[in-house]
Amino acid sequence: MISFNHFNFNILNLEKSLAFYKEALGLTPVREKEASDGSFKLVYLGDGKS
Repeated sequence: MISFNHFNFNILNLEKSLAFYKEALGLTPVREKEASDGSFKLVYLGDGKS
């Protein structure tokens, strides 16, 4: 069984990346946090179990 603890990836296209991780690994967004200056956004993904 594969399990993930924590990984960080810098990406250029959020929508394409979210679609990939949903289709390939079944991961969906569980939380988002945007920098106060709008320079970046963190999107936390989960599999519904962890």
